[in-house]
Amino acid sequence: MSDYHLDVERRLTDAGKTLMMLPMPKDGLPAGNKAAWPDVLQLFWDLAGPAEEGSVQERQDALAQARNYIRLRASAAAIDRLDEVLGWLLLIDVPRHRKAVMARMMTHPVSELPVYKWTRIAYSLGTNRRTAKRWRDKGIQTILERVAWPGVKNNGHKGTDAL
Repeated sequence: MSDYHLDVERRLTDAGKTLMMLPMPKDGLPAGNKAAWPDVLQLFWDLAGPAEEGSVQERQDALAQARNYIRLRASAAAIDRLDEVLGWLLLIDVPRHRKAVMARMMTHPVSELPVYKWTRIAYSLGTNRRTAKRWRDKGIQTILERVAWPGVKNNGHKGTDAL
């Protein structure tokens, strides 16, 4: 694999991580018009109540629950990079190659592990995992050929902006 291939893999993984950090509406549909007030920061005592209320164990449980709630937010620069990578995915003409690339790019933002393992991707595409990996590599190669990368065979396609 070339360095460019690894760069595209890294950018796809970064975009998948950013995509996982974006808030998803409860019903899965885009949000309508609403006010964009910032989140209110709560103190521990707002969550757990005054010291007189409840047992020590209940307050410790509330503190643990408050600490375990982490909301990751994507930066504006990361969202811009995500938009660029999503444009790259449209350059892949073969649907199964595009699906393999899209499924494998999804990365958990905290653990940085792929959300879908190769066996699950292969099952959803109706093939085995070695073929799914090959399809993903062919999809990345298509991106390399269609985007203006120096030193990569272009096959006569007009390139877009490089990294």
